[in-house]
Amino acid sequence: MTISKKQITLLLGIPLSIFFLWIALMDVDFVKAFSLIKKADYRFIILAAAVVVFDFSMRALRWRILLAPIKLIKYIELVSNVFIGFMANNVLPLRAGEVIRVFLIGQKEQISKTSAIGTIVIERMLDIFAILSLSIIVFISHPFPDSIKRLWFIFLSILILLIIVLYGLMYSKEKTLYLLNRIILRFLPKTLERKIENLIHEFVDGLEILKKGHHLLLSVVMSLGIWSINALAFYFVAKGMGIEQITYTGSILVMTLVALGISIPSSPGFIGVYEAAGIGACLLLGMGKSQGAAFILLIHAVQILTILAVGMFFLTREHISLIQLEKEAKSRV
Repeated sequence: MTISKKQITLLLGIPLSIFFLWIALMDVDFVKAFSLIKKADYRFIILAAAVVVFDFSMRALRWRILLAPIKLIKYIELVSNVFIGFMANNVLPLRAGEVIRVFLIGQKEQISKTSAIGTIVIERMLDIFAILSLSIIVFISHPFPDSIKRLWFIFLSILILLIIVLYGLMYSKEKTLYLLNRIILRFLPKTLERKIENLIHEFVDGLEILKKGHHLLLSVVMSLGIWSINALAFYFVAKGMGIEQITYTGSILVMTLVALGISIPSSPGFIGVYEAAGIGACLLLGMGKSQGAAFILLIHAVQILTILAVGMFFLTREHISLIQLEKEAKSRV
């Protein structure tokens, strides 16, 4: 029996989630951790939940900007799409929310699959750019071990390289694709080479959108704003728990490592990888493991529950179940 790539990812993701959760929560004093959660000032927790809603509403606005050259779509429809998609990522395997977003926007607005995928790929690239750019503030304001600084310089080098490649793809596509093929792709197996080439072409389609008018600059500014707002959710939860080690720049560090951590295959909701990356960041900031675990468990719960609540509201508005939506999306995308 042949096992598909999706099945492999699913089978790998769950054990990885369990492993990272075990690593994250090992040696945690749960009595102390839950006592810290219980004592939190929930006015700040509610404020953090409001920030999460605002953050994802801003993501919908950025997507509207990316889609504008193709079709101008009602903002509320994109807010609904974004919350349903991210809710699906929290409850369904294999990041099904991305497929659902493409399906919904294509079905409602008659936008091609390639164009929709192109804009979502662009979103991810803008997110990487924004996160790594904001991390510069963290490394200026916090002393870190040399090993962490070296790792950061590697990520910064990747960011600069990505910017160069992006510029090349936007304004000299054929030459850039030729160089990528000569330097990297030709050394890969043919099947993998073809898949990467297809992904690059979808990505280039998205870049064509950004070349029009002010869309590139506006999307970059929006991305920096989105992740700056995202860090506020971490900051407010820390404030509510009375954690002095997590300043706003400390919140950016935790957010950055969490964002990198959840790129690893995992179970729905990024369980385990989120906790391991987040608690690791807290340890770097000088927090005890039990205190860090309490903070990360609470901020993760705030994010998941807020997205689930708003996502369910919009799903009810669509008059469709999430399982039905996933089946339709997989059959048509």
